[in-house]
Amino acid sequence: MRREISLLSEGYDSLREAWFERYRVEVVAVEDPTRAPRLVVTAEQVSDRVRAGEPLAVRVERGGEVELGSTRMRFLGHSTKHIDAGESPPLLVAVEYQPLRAEPERFETNVGTEAGAQRWRWRDYQFTIEAHAFDAWMQLSIARLELEPVRR
Repeated sequence: MRREISLLSEGYDSLREAWFERYRVEVVAVEDPTRAPRLVVTAEQVSDRVRAGEPLAVRVERGGEVELGSTRMRFLGHSTKHIDAGESPPLLVAVEYQPLRAEPERFETNVGTEAGAQRWRWRDYQFTIEAHAFDAWMQLSIARLELEPVRR
């Protein structure tokens, strides 16, 4: 995977962080930039712990968008898959994430049946479907997950 990351001088827009699935790298500083430049970065990974605070509650219609900081998530729709008689149909969710100055990321996942929690993760976001109308809308609870340092 390749990602753009930058720490530019004042007056320019820096892109200080890059994500690699469940890992986040952030530029902290550039030391001695004119003689012997050295980049100082932090690397963190997403934990399973939910950050303190209330999750964001949002309803999104098919084709609608949700703002996630500097990223927009667009709800593309629902689908399901063929099942045998007597089985509960799983819900498939299709979304597209548009991070700042990056290529869009299309994401389709099986969130399970209504018998359990229907949720998925992207970066440090955890999405839980509270209610939905098939291929029309979703009521989401969006929590943030804690980051922890990457162990060497």
